[in-house]
Amino acid sequence: MPVLILVRLLELFVSAWNAPPASLGELAFREAVFRQAMPASVRTMTNADLGPMPAKGARLRSEAPGETVAETKPGMRPGGGVEEQAPKDEAWWRARMAQARAAVERDRLLMAALESRVAVLTLDVGSRDDPEQRAALVADRLRTIAELDRMREQVEADEQAIAVIEEEARREDVPPGWLRGGLMPAGSLR
Repeated sequence: MPVLILVRLLELFVSAWNAPPASLGELAFREAVFRQAMPASVRTMTNADLGPMPAKGARLRSEAPGETVAETKPGMRPGGGVEEQAPKDEAWWRARMAQARAAVERDRLLMAALESRVAVLTLDVGSRDDPEQRAALVADRLRTIAELDRMREQVEADEQAIAVIEEEARREDVPPGWLRGGLMPAGSLR
């Protein structure tokens, strides 16, 4: 009989604890109890853990200080010779359009991942009490937002590239089927 009473009391406590808090004070109390129950952090991150930082003037490419990157014009190879034009047949147009669509899909996927990362960082910033951790999370969030803005511009540029390809194909009287990539529109069965 005493075991049943203990089980029932435990059930009541758990159900009361899992119920939404009635006030902000109750929520703060629950959070304090939760933080006391969690073990203390064992490891602290320092600048030594991050490794060496690249110098501000470091070159990203492997070019020597006096070298310049030669500009290539359409139809020219990097060595300076003239490139042979590939025939603009159906396979060429399909491949070109498939590459453009793949770039749009890849960038949209990256953009969705960045949006998710911003949401997670926003929640993490609100849940941190330590000012140093919060500042690091805010900086990471701002970098992620900047990257998200850059990715949005890239998606727009990719969609514009598709429009340019479509316009170029229209000017050259390319059949529209060559640009579809082998996919039949929904609802058309043959």
